[in-house]
Amino acid sequence: MSAVAKTSFKQFWTLLRNTVLIVLITAMFLCLPVAMLIVGVLTQAQFEQQSEFRRKLDYAYQWDHRQFPVLSKPVLIFSRNHSVWGGSVVLVYALDSKMKQYFDHKIQNLSLENTIDVECVKPTIKTRWRGWRLSLHYVQPNPEFLSHHDYANHDSFLVHGSTKYLPRVERACFEVFKRFPGIPAPSKYKKFEHGYWAVNEQEGLLFSVYFTDDR
Repeated sequence: MSAVAKTSFKQFWTLLRNTVLIVLITAMFLCLPVAMLIVGVLTQAQFEQQSEFRRKLDYAYQWDHRQFPVLSKPVLIFSRNHSVWGGSVVLVYALDSKMKQYFDHKIQNLSLENTIDVECVKPTIKTRWRGWRLSLHYVQPNPEFLSHHDYANHDSFLVHGSTKYLPRVERACFEVFKRFPGIPAPSKYKKFEHGYWAVNEQEGLLFSVYFTDDR
């Protein structure tokens, strides 16, 4: 190859390389605002969802406290999706001696029987971080689901806030409960309905169960 041909080839290769770089840089600057817009929209949507969820929790606590004025703040809050259409949210309250006497009296007056039919949790086998004070807890699925390891969609649950009382809740879930029938709450959130309360006397816990509907 002659010196002229080599020079021409080198100039062509340099021009091609510079052109590609200019195109890539231009595309990057054009795509960056779009990407930032998408991230902003998704972040805003997530923030609004979290804000609405917190408002629902405040509403749930107010309703629980209205029915049982002796209650303190919930010590654990967990949620689970049973399907793509909805699931449940559970507020767990710890009962001191005064509260236990209060509920023992109500249980006796209502002649409530033992039941295991309560929205409960299985022991956590691994945990994943899902946001500020939000953790996803995987549990062992039924044997029929072991082949595809679909932990998230089979009894796994989210904890909203502290997990300090989770071991106590897990122990309670191996025991029986006394279940109070739910009282229809005001329809402030039509897709967030109260289901029932359930007391575990062994661990001294009250479960307040709300059902969600995303349809």
